[in-house]
Amino acid sequence: MSFVGGISGEILLTTPERDIKIMKETKKLKIVYLCDPTNPRLPDKEILYSLKKKAEVKVLDIRKIDLKKSIKKVLGCDLVLFHGQMGRFDRATYFFILERLKILLEGTEAKKVLWILDKVWGERFELLMYFYDSVDYIFTSDDTWARRFQSEKIFPLHPAASERKIIGKFKKELACDIALIGEIYGGREKELKFLKDKFGGRIKVFNTKYGRDLADLCKSAKVIVVPQSPFDDFFWSDRIYKILSYGGFCLHPRAYGLKQEGFKEGVHYMDYYSETELFVMLQMLLDKEADKSRKKMAKEGKVFVMNNHTYDKRIDEIISKTNINNES
Repeated sequence: MSFVGGISGEILLTTPERDIKIMKETKKLKIVYLCDPTNPRLPDKEILYSLKKKAEVKVLDIRKIDLKKSIKKVLGCDLVLFHGQMGRFDRATYFFILERLKILLEGTEAKKVLWILDKVWGERFELLMYFYDSVDYIFTSDDTWARRFQSEKIFPLHPAASERKIIGKFKKELACDIALIGEIYGGREKELKFLKDKFGGRIKVFNTKYGRDLADLCKSAKVIVVPQSPFDDFFWSDRIYKILSYGGFCLHPRAYGLKQEGFKEGVHYMDYYSETELFVMLQMLLDKEADKSRKKMAKEGKVFVMNNHTYDKRIDEIISKTNINNES
């Protein structure tokens, strides 16, 4: 038992149990984050920004793992977090990198977390199964797949918006009635053709807008359409979070899971299911009388996302689920 000074000279009685509790509460978590800092398509800057607010973070470039140096960084840490998504390599190089990562994971007693940020198919499925026995937890944005796979170590966790304040500016070269964002492939080619047939030059396609460039687009385009493929009821990308957080108006494929996330269609965003619905919705949204309603909805969507769906919130979920706060 010990004594410490309190407010106005007050003597506070403490116990070893209370001292230990205080130490636990004040100890900063140690997290190692493996990422690809060169890939603008990935939200590594956003995730790092949130991680550094909650922990002491060491960053490792997943493409250049030096085992001798990297093992020193993971020793004594509380959590190792990675998503495994990198730039394109030939398959031999890619699996060589993954094998070094697996060796690194086996060299630490920290909790190991894989967070799949894309649809679980093809290379993403191979990645998940490759590390399945090497990690303690797997989080995936593909809740549809997680519901089918049903594993005690797999949990749904969608991407999010950044806490960083990026304010877009209207730019004449980006201005348009309809902006379609995303690479054009497969079913998206049909969707684009349909939109061009119906709206002609009123539509522009953007597939490489990130960060401030995307924020500028959100301020310059009247309606931003998210392509339907390959989304479904419980899988969608980070676009809805980013568009709304930058103050854009989002027309998104219908997804039942968004309701479970708290999104309200007609309040935060609008949705569509078929080509006919897409056409009717755009006709309505581009009417001059809809300007005020559209801007109000974009504002409501931004407030909702920034209050509920940021990477700060997602990191809190990971820390809570892995229980590292209580074990540190």
